[in-house]
Amino acid sequence: MKYFGRKANISIADVTFDSEEFGMEFEVTFDHDTEPNESQITLYNLNSTSLGEIKKHNQVLINAGYKGDVGQVLFGFVASVSTSNEIDKKTNVKVIDKPLIKEDKTINKSYKQNIKASQLIRHLLSKLRIEAAINLPKDKLYAKGYEVDGNIEDEIASIAKDCGAIFYINQGKAYIRKIQSSTPPSFLLKPDTGLIGTPSPFEEDVDGKTVQGFNVECLLQHRITTGSVIKIESSTANGVYYVRGGKHRWGREESITELEVIV
Repeated sequence: MKYFGRKANISIADVTFDSEEFGMEFEVTFDHDTEPNESQITLYNLNSTSLGEIKKHNQVLINAGYKGDVGQVLFGFVASVSTSNEIDKKTNVKVIDKPLIKEDKTINKSYKQNIKASQLIRHLLSKLRIEAAINLPKDKLYAKGYEVDGNIEDEIASIAKDCGAIFYINQGKAYIRKIQSSTPPSFLLKPDTGLIGTPSPFEEDVDGKTVQGFNVECLLQHRITTGSVIKIESSTANGVYYVRGGKHRWGREESITELEVIV
């Protein structure tokens, strides 16, 4: 695949900013926890009409890639906006990837005996009013019932852990699943498909278990996000890996995807 003709567009409410017409930079993060991902956008020299469209809570969509291969890298909502009065006027927009709410969502409730984890999770998700994809490695049965008392997202994360899964939010959608899924690789990453340099290995302890993986850098690839399954061919990483997190970076001169993959 040849990478040429970088292209990106940022849509905020009813206005779209195209990279061929507007100066722009962005950094879009993605990870595997319940905290909303925070992304940053910088737009240059906007007029008053365009500035008027960028308001807190407005929906944000970023598509990026290369000529003939552009895809979504961010769906979120404006969390804050500020504009400098410098000669090269900059508008900085902070975006989070789930709707803003005024207060923490909490719950205090007792559930009946012999309730399954999947039933609990679906009920708790209904309180968040967020689209979800659920794929539990095991559906634990709570024979004595279940008590929840606290933040809804923390409660879902705890139940998911009981089932061998994790709970995270990505691009406005909730996922309850195992990162190391049985899904076939969706993308082959090697030097002629955008791999930059040599993946560097890491090893860390997570909940008493050793996790091994690689930090990888490639030309911006919209197909890659949390939970992606990719195949890597390099002198260090060579095989199928699971994306745990990373970021898409778009600058004036380059567009890069940084990612953490685990075995």
